[in-house]
Amino acid sequence: MLFRLILFVTTLTCLSSNVLAQHSDLEFGYDDTSNPSAFVLSPLSFDATTADGISLNESVMEELDPFTSGDFSADQPGFASNPGQGLSVNPGDFIMICAVDASQHSSFGVGFVNFYNPATDALEASGRIAVKDNSGATADLVLNGNAIESGDDLQFIGVADSTGTVHDHIVWDLLDDATAPVGAYGLLVQLQSDFDPVDGNEDLSSELFWIVFNYGMTDSDFENLALTKFGVLTSGSAVLLERGVTYGGSSFLETEFAPDKIPLLPGQTAAFANYTSYSKGLNRVAFDIFGIGSPTLDSNDFEFRVGNSDDPSTWTQLTTSSTIPLPTISVGTAVRGISPVLLSWPDNAIENAWLQVVVLDTANTNLSSPETFYFGNAIGEAGNDPNDARVNLIDVGQTRSNQTGFTGALIDNAFDFDRDGRVNLIDVGLCRSNQSGFSPLQLISPPANRSNGGGSGKSIDGKNNSRIKPNSKVNRR
Repeated sequence: MLFRLILFVTTLTCLSSNVLAQHSDLEFGYDDTSNPSAFVLSPLSFDATTADGISLNESVMEELDPFTSGDFSADQPGFASNPGQGLSVNPGDFIMICAVDASQHSSFGVGFVNFYNPATDALEASGRIAVKDNSGATADLVLNGNAIESGDDLQFIGVADSTGTVHDHIVWDLLDDATAPVGAYGLLVQLQSDFDPVDGNEDLSSELFWIVFNYGMTDSDFENLALTKFGVLTSGSAVLLERGVTYGGSSFLETEFAPDKIPLLPGQTAAFANYTSYSKGLNRVAFDIFGIGSPTLDSNDFEFRVGNSDDPSTWTQLTTSSTIPLPTISVGTAVRGISPVLLSWPDNAIENAWLQVVVLDTANTNLSSPETFYFGNAIGEAGNDPNDARVNLIDVGQTRSNQTGFTGALIDNAFDFDRDGRVNLIDVGLCRSNQSGFSPLQLISPPANRSNGGGSGKSIDGKNNSRIKPNSKVNRR
């Protein structure tokens, strides 16, 4: 099944249909043809920007060949330089495109082909798309949900003529015609050029961008249901992005997320990745929010509970009079609409227990529904047994065997319980004195009765949504 892409244009101002037609191509060029350092994409080529800052093209499919019923094709968008608008490349440069694993480079994607399933209202790593380029010597690149099935080279679009102009099309082919389900199919892609920069490190590459195809959905459902799963906000709605823990009072920055810890979401079962072993307990929890309604938040925008069972409704709710205090809440300066929020508790106020964080749907947060997540703490737990969080002599022995000496310990070292950047006898002592006996941290399974948010726990930073270097799956010609 082939499908036809009709590229819409972001309308920040009122544009006539003639102007829209002029920008049906995705336009690109170098920032400086004599000594280029960036591959620039025209903002007029895109409809929207996702919550993690990635440009997105909307698309609609239709039958391209009127003589072949049920056969849908996409030879749009075209890819064009525009010297008249200062978007040129150098004569003879090859322009190519590659698809990347969106689960690694965006906060919302799940694979190479990101299928929005209307039945589950979620993205799935399914669907197969063949990308046919303009090089007869290159096999079709067939993408499955999680892996590239065949072909791993960059796909050739075209070569610049003597004036530095390129205007070519490639074909996107949705396979499995008879069984391909109705929904939206998204690819996270990137343009690259074979221009060799002075330093010779890598070819020029553009920022990543989405192409999302609407297959059989109404315009309203495509805009308001499907695109939100790719990170496009509906009006008046914020999105919770990265959620993590930091180690207050350690040798690491309070703004530095522990890269090995992710939130436990409702309906999931806890694992070592969901709780820390920090000797000062769970004293910092942080999250990023896009589209916040107010530059300040307070305790009325949250609910907090602490406990150690599968039923959070029985846990202790934190209030102004509870033994465990409410946190200090700090909201940082927004960057690209993303505001960092830090929740701070006194050292060891929350230890050897689970914390439930509910970010409420208030005017301040601007969320459309509450967002719930959990983090835990088990001081001295080295993660040696995936079936429990018990701290015992096995943890003590492993900590003793993994002392770092003069070698520093990274933030994710499982045995650096005081997070001072090294593993030594202090950590051995912390582990020994915090053995859990008959009261270990439980690997809880909280019920799936709260929204678990649009974010995925992945970092929102340059490495996720900016230019990436070619790798084993994205090779240069």
